[in-house]
Amino acid sequence: MFQQFYEELRSIPVPQTHEEHLQLLSRTFCRLLDTIRLAECINHPQINALAALLYEQVIQDVVLVALGRQDLPRISFSVFQQPDESPFPLIMLPETYLAQVREDPLHELVGIVGIATNVRDYCCQVLALSATRMRAHTFQAELLLCVQQQHEQEGLAFTPNAYQQQVLKQFPCGLDSLSPALAYPTSDPLILKRLP
Repeated sequence: MFQQFYEELRSIPVPQTHEEHLQLLSRTFCRLLDTIRLAECINHPQINALAALLYEQVIQDVVLVALGRQDLPRISFSVFQQPDESPFPLIMLPETYLAQVREDPLHELVGIVGIATNVRDYCCQVLALSATRMRAHTFQAELLLCVQQQHEQEGLAFTPNAYQQQVLKQFPCGLDSLSPALAYPTSDPLILKRLP
């Protein structure tokens, strides 16, 4: 599974037009999201539920995905709000996102998990910088532990980059490393749809 995943994403074509660039960004983001959403790819109920929540929020246009500013270095999540208006949650993809995915697909997969955690905290109204960051890192560590196990089963080398090594060092047990005071289950996306 991962050999094919790496080959596919490392061979994303270079877009020739702005429209083609936007289409490839959308397809690539969805491909990464499906990898963690579908149990056939990553068989981990908590990560699958987290990704399913993000997927539902994106397809329902609760959270929009857009091309970010030119100086945006990495995929990011922000909530914008004008006075007297509702909050506007947005996932921003950097101009160089396709090149980043080609270079290190696993790193961008880990990035999607971090973004999904941010979106979950936003939807559950517990978005708080340090707690959200901690939850994101534990989910990222959990994904890395799962991927490491799959790499071993597939006979692939698992070589986490410096960021991933730091996350694994800080949270060696993945989700079990998270303080119970910061942990909460991922709600069924259908429950969130009924919220005002």
